Amino acid sequence: MLAMQICASALAQSPATSPTGLNSIGIAVAPDTTFLTSPLLPNGGVDYATALNNLESQGVTPANNAECVLIRIIQEKEQAPEEVQRRAGVRRLIGAPVNSAPEIVWQNWPGFKTTLPTDDPAIPAYVNRFERATNQPWSSQETPELAAWLKSNEPALQLVAQAATRMRYWTPIVLPPGGTELIEEQYHGPIDMHNCADALRIRAMLELHDGDEAGALDDLLTVQRLGALLGQSDQLVHCLVANNMRASACMNSWRVLQDAHLPAPRLRQWSADLLALPSIPRIEDQAGLRLRCECLAMVQAMAAAETEEMLKHMTAAQLLAARITVEVLNVPMLDGTAFSNSATAITTPC
Repeated sequence: MLAMQICASALAQSPATSPTGLNSIGIAVAPDTTFLTSPLLPNGGVDYATALNNLESQGVTPANNAECVLIRIIQEKEQAPEEVQRRAGVRRLIGAPVNSAPEIVWQNWPGFKTTLPTDDPAIPAYVNRFERATNQPWSSQETPELAAWLKSNEPALQLVAQAATRMRYWTPIVLPPGGTELIEEQYHGPIDMHNCADALRIRAMLELHDGDEAGALDDLLTVQRLGALLGQSDQLVHCLVANNMRASACMNSWRVLQDAHLPAPRLRQWSADLLALPSIPRIEDQAGLRLRCECLAMVQAMAAAETEEMLKHMTAAQLLAARITVEVLNVPMLDGTAFSNSATAITTPC
């Protein structure tokens, strides 16, 4: 397993004597073993969640953090007690006022649940109404249910536009009581932003059909800004989603400009706003620290529990994340060398 390989490597690199000695789970807390050395958990291991929150939140304030606005948009599933508790923890860490404004439930596209005969890919007349509307002009008369869905999400999209004008994006790690898995925490947030971006792209194509070319470019600029904000994150999934959002918005913008008849000053302003956005760093440069801490947190979790029992309960998502870490991103070991024979290490029983 990946974690066993990392654990063996970390222990092999542990100095014979350490200024801090071995903690209760048998790991020497030092830069060449745990990388970060504080703060510490009760068992003496590094509290990577708090450490990353401290590092990533530098320069972030409630006034400049887009998450302080976006947190008001929730999914239906986030009304479950455990999600309400997690969101309260996020609010506390980002400094967002509690109960200062009502939360808005994002309405998922009903076509995902209630399909038409033409939604079945197995029939010749198959049409993916949602996907088609993201990349070509469409009318509310042609697809009224899609227009109704956009209207139901107007309050949420107004918040998205407001959040996109902010300069920073940081959402903290909030683990459940006793939780140690940093890898699974990264799936909170970016998928919701991607849903909002898809809605803005669909609305832009509706505006293009209706002759509101300026409104279409404004919505697509909002998608670009969202992507730039999400790209500030050092979480792998966030970086991937950010790149996808911005690339998709570029394609939509090109489609709008093909038909646009806007005055030159308006186009120059749009171009200047677009050029002012920062580029998204390369994933391998942006996600290195987070991935290293995710791996080391897994090592600690395994060292603190029965290894064989832990392996039995590792989920497919954890194994997939491990495979991505070592095979796709080629994350370095503590001594700077790359993992070797990673596929064999992941799939071979311990």
